[in-house]
Amino acid sequence: MGKAIYVIEHKTTSKDIVPGSPYWQRLTLDDQVSTYLEGAKLLGHTPHGLLYDVIRKPGERPALATPVESRKYTKDGALYKTQRDVDESPEDYGARIMEKISENPDAYFQRSIVVRIGDEARVAAQNAWIYAQQIMAFRKSGNFPQNVDACEAWGRFCEFWDVCTNQDTLENSLKYRKKEARNTELSSPSPESDDGKRRLPIISASALREVRRCPKLYQYKYELGYETTERSGALHFGTLFHLALEAWWKSNGSIEAALLALSVRSDDRGKAIEVDAYDEQKARALMLGYHARWSETKMNVLAVEKEFSGPLVNPETDGVSRTFERGGKMDAIAEMEF
Repeated sequence: MGKAIYVIEHKTTSKDIVPGSPYWQRLTLDDQVSTYLEGAKLLGHTPHGLLYDVIRKPGERPALATPVESRKYTKDGALYKTQRDVDESPEDYGARIMEKISENPDAYFQRSIVVRIGDEARVAAQNAWIYAQQIMAFRKSGNFPQNVDACEAWGRFCEFWDVCTNQDTLENSLKYRKKEARNTELSSPSPESDDGKRRLPIISASALREVRRCPKLYQYKYELGYETTERSGALHFGTLFHLALEAWWKSNGSIEAALLALSVRSDDRGKAIEVDAYDEQKARALMLGYHARWSETKMNVLAVEKEFSGPLVNPETDGVSRTFERGGKMDAIAEMEF
């Protein structure tokens, strides 16, 4: 295929990621592709496409000691082979995960290039414009409606379920807090840009995804700027692993830099990432497997964690929004050879 410039988007999932699986079929219609490709152009690049860099998280759990009351012994007094008298150590757990990944790396690491051709980019831009108009209508009416079909997903209720059902309020500081930046994908812009013009709020692919899912959820997270103080272990793990990926790409594929990021266990603001020793070992095994899978790829990293913004345009009329800009933060931009 030769050398070409790609926008890189990392995804972690527990789902099956083999080629042709439903996971990949859904991504082909993701509006994020068009948004990021346009963003790369705004930054002066000519991207060939977006490379989805997908990592499947191992589902194996640490082996814990069998409760005393459930233990069974052979006639010789030995514990059954399927039972344990002590917890598996984090190091042994990590080694077990590493062995599992090594047996079938394609089950854990897949990449695929998505391009936008014909009307696909125009349709994505039109969708963004339509949802922006909906947000403005919700603001004008003073009502962001709930989508009750979206209250439960992935086996748990939405983080704002208690607020919507009047069991709690956003003023409960033990459960909710104002985010440091209203858009978790892009820092809040300053009131004025370098040329003295007033900056508009950013509408990102993540914000569009939330307003589609539930307008009320969008209001809580993006209009009012709230987040929950309770983060699941999966979110902490995802944050830690993403920092390791960021370090790997910034260093053009240095596993030493990635493992150092894991050992520091803090984000770019110095805030500690709360993960236990087992999750740290799982992240380490996954990062080692990732490096083994992709370290031979020829690449020249041009940017990492790169923010962008530009006008939100109605492709039907070429009208420019005076309410929003379109933007986001790309994981990386790289020249790669396949």
